[in-house]
Amino acid sequence: MKVELLAPAGDMESLRAAVMYGADACYIAFKKYGARKFAKNFTFEEIDTAIKFCHLYGVKLYVTVNTLVYENEVDDFLECISKLHSMGVDAVIMQDLGMIDLVHKMFPNLVIHASTQCDNHNREKLELLKNLGVKRAVLAREMSIDEIKKLDVDIEKEVFIHGAMCVSYSGLCYFSSSILNRSGNKGECAGMCRLPYSLYENGKKCNLGGDYIFSMKDLGGFSYLKELLDSNVTALKIEGRMKSSYYVGFVTFLYRKLIDEYYKTSLVKITDEDLEKLKKLYYRGFCSGYLKEDNYKNLVSFDSPNHKGVLLGKVLDISSKIKIKLACDLNQNDGIRFSNNEGMIVNYLYDSKGKLVSFVKKGEVAYVDNKVNLKEFKDVYKTLDYKLIKEVGNLPKRVVPISFKVKLKVGSNLVISISDGVNSFTKEGVVVVKAIKKSVSKEDIIEKLNKLGNSVFSLEKVDIDYDEDAFVPISEINKLRRDLVLLLTRERCKNKVCYVKCKVNYDLDKEEVLSPKVVVSSLREDTIKESLGHDVMIFTKNYPLYLKYKDKGVLYETQRVANKVYDVKDDVLLEDISMIDKYKSSYSGVYLNVVNSYTVRLLRRLKVRVVGLSFENDINNILLIMKNYKERYGIEAPVMVMMYGKVELMIMKYCPINAICYKNGACNLCLKNKYEVKDRNGKFYSFLTNEGSISLLHYKPYTLYQYFDKIKSSIYISFTNENIDDVKEVLDKIS
Repeated sequence: MKVELLAPAGDMESLRAAVMYGADACYIAFKKYGARKFAKNFTFEEIDTAIKFCHLYGVKLYVTVNTLVYENEVDDFLECISKLHSMGVDAVIMQDLGMIDLVHKMFPNLVIHASTQCDNHNREKLELLKNLGVKRAVLAREMSIDEIKKLDVDIEKEVFIHGAMCVSYSGLCYFSSSILNRSGNKGECAGMCRLPYSLYENGKKCNLGGDYIFSMKDLGGFSYLKELLDSNVTALKIEGRMKSSYYVGFVTFLYRKLIDEYYKTSLVKITDEDLEKLKKLYYRGFCSGYLKEDNYKNLVSFDSPNHKGVLLGKVLDISSKIKIKLACDLNQNDGIRFSNNEGMIVNYLYDSKGKLVSFVKKGEVAYVDNKVNLKEFKDVYKTLDYKLIKEVGNLPKRVVPISFKVKLKVGSNLVISISDGVNSFTKEGVVVVKAIKKSVSKEDIIEKLNKLGNSVFSLEKVDIDYDEDAFVPISEINKLRRDLVLLLTRERCKNKVCYVKCKVNYDLDKEEVLSPKVVVSSLREDTIKESLGHDVMIFTKNYPLYLKYKDKGVLYETQRVANKVYDVKDDVLLEDISMIDKYKSSYSGVYLNVVNSYTVRLLRRLKVRVVGLSFENDINNILLIMKNYKERYGIEAPVMVMMYGKVELMIMKYCPINAICYKNGACNLCLKNKYEVKDRNGKFYSFLTNEGSISLLHYKPYTLYQYFDKIKSSIYISFTNENIDDVKEVLDKIS
């Protein structure tokens, strides 16, 4: 089966571009519950129009409802899902595991795709999702092609092929949330990773040649497209719901061309011309992401987080006008950007003689007005190509090929059938008579059937069985053609999904409930030793420390992104839900994005006895979860709430220390030196290394001390890089 090309659309214009230029499926978002809250997005009325438009062209439409769903949002969320299902969307893309479980039970005919926000990074996660009724998993961008090929789970696998990349594992980034109260898990990402930061080694600033140490280049997967097409991948996904319609149109067109070329010749090759066009449309620098492990060091664009475009030329002189020696063609209405990061549209363009022109070719000198108060004689870049945008608008449009069969026999009714290869309709007309003067010719019939006007259809073939002396009025052929085209149009637009809504019976929770405990997560030996003197449960991610202290009651805590399984027979603190069948899990941690009582119950059914609530919950949502859980399931909510700890703002497979400071040989720099990053406000963030990943820690602790008496549950304390006096103070407060 051919791989599906999945294109983004933030509005109706982009959707039309994606469909017209070759997408097999498109993904959009409703105005609520989408992970790109600041895109234009779609109303219900627009989604209804979008479904019909896509289906008319044989394109599937998926709707992203891939944010976390808080307790007070659940009823509204389910109403939205019900509406989308009844309208006939081909799938919904979801993140919240509790809602995935509930929606599958409530709407069994609705296809669910698990968003990349679910952090789908291993086989175990895909098995879990399949068991929850998920049909397709959008794989984490951190997976390599070799890792993808080993995923032998019977579930559809979708892989990003082009567009912007997050530096953090998707769904596990809390940077915007913790600093600006704008949660990426609610679609409100503020792009904290795109801001400048200074890296410090042992207190000394490193000279990087650029301060954008977390700003990822864009994924350009064309170099490894053939390997992906040769693999077990179901769909290739383009990122870009915040991008322009001409960006969406051209990128879709290009990958359509490359994929079709592969199926014809088994080869994939992007031309220099097409690569140049991609750069003009949007370009932070291209990388192949994590598709190949040997490319992991070439991921970040240190000098700028913005669209770079292509080199236009060098500034030769500056006055009221800027003189530029052109390295590529320049058109009136192009967009350009200078080395001071100031940009402008070229409203007026002058040739070397100062004459107003609409175009100056490569190699010549051009003048533009100095609207940006430029002072530096440096390079200038083209960031918008006016002619390319017009070219994208004139690319060949998509059509639906159809065929007709005509029976024109004297003494019988005129019969015409239409087919698109899947759907067929037949209409009868008037009785065919013998021609008195002029019979109807084959050419006449084909000409009339080919009058398809502004419809989506294109005539591919006409089979005619006729008597040469037969006659019917031409108007009759026209009428039957119009009727048949209308029938076929309606059939293609018709809702093909059977809407089913089931009543869900909420099972009572009869599992054992552990008494509330104070749970301490500790990475360092001195902190473990100090905690042993208090009435707390101690967990550690440091496996050697677990082995050393397990006889004293210290337990193991899984990594947040876990791919390695240790021989642990005791209870564990689960920080990666994909490991739920690998360990006996008494507790789950606070990084599993639990924000509603349905996810609590799901984890309980999966044998977690105490469920950690996300620290993104405010006190009102925490209390509402506990109230609703008790009312629905008959017991006190077996939950754990974070009381103190430095939040891991991002967890990354990319290591900035390795990429920036790497010396020849194995990298263990973080074990030898102290590394921090400083933001624009002078705040210092430290790093926390894990097995195969690295986290950035908040500069100050998260606390809920003020609600200590209100929260009648287990509480969670996280110690990372605190000094021992701080540890003692925290332990004394909660003892």
